Amino acid sequence: MFTSFLAPRQSYRANRFKAVRAYFGNGRLSGSFISRSPIKSSGKERGFTLLEVMIALAVLSVASAGLITAAGGYLKQTQRIEDKVLAAWVADNWLNELRLADKAPVIGVLKAEANMAGRQWLLKAQVSQTNSIHLKRLDIEIQRAEDGDEGAVLSLLTAFLRETR
Repeated sequence: MFTSFLAPRQSYRANRFKAVRAYFGNGRLSGSFISRSPIKSSGKERGFTLLEVMIALAVLSVASAGLITAAGGYLKQTQRIEDKVLAAWVADNWLNELRLADKAPVIGVLKAEANMAGRQWLLKAQVSQTNSIHLKRLDIEIQRAEDGDEGAVLSLLTAFLRETR
């Protein structure tokens, strides 16, 4: 019983040794393993057909196109949020400049330009009188200079200033 257990193991090692020797020959590479292999192919090759590979590539390309579209939308939204935050900062800065001025702005429309974060901004303020003679109302609109006067208003700030100091 003990010898029958070793016999199949020895024949496996012997067959493996023959296959390796057929491939390498006597210590050097001597030809193709496929042509000298003692193992016979069953005729049923395993792998993917050309049609399966083409379908997989089509699915992959559709998924990639969707991913690229989503990434583009994400970048556009991030840029829009950045513009809105910067426009709000520009509006706050201009309001503080107007508050620190010696006199309150005159009633009417004020226009100015500012530079922040390497971008040019158009600033427009509508100054109007309130019911109190000591307060003026400012409606500040901020747009990107490259969009011109017809561009979208990125920030709208309403504030009240004292008439005199």
